[in-house]
Order: sequence, then structure tokens, then C-alpha cells
Amino acid sequence: MFSLVATGIQMIGEFERRKEDLQSTQARAAELVSGSMSNNIWLMNYSEVANSSMI
Repeated sequence: MFSLVATGIQMIGEFERRKEDLQSTQARAAELVSGSMSNNIWLMNYSEVANSSMI
């Protein structure tokens, strides 16, 4: 019974760690895309904006 509880706690910890990693990766990707997208909007480069929003 103890090993079952310990495994459950370990799995919850691993899930939380992976979720935080994914959120961090998504935030970095959003920062990268938003910079070039805002620049393309400023330059009125609508075709590049359309392409970058597909990512």
C-alpha cells in the first residue's frame, strides 16, 4: 500500500513538472512570435503576419 501511495505522489510531481515545462515553452514561443508579428504589423507586411499567425 505504501508503494502505491509513493508512486502516486511521484506521478503527480512528474505531471506538475512537465506541465510547468510546457507552459514555459509556450510562453517563450509566444514571445518570439509576438515580436516579429508586431514588427510586421508596424511595417504593414500583412502577408508575413498571416504566415506567422499560422505557427
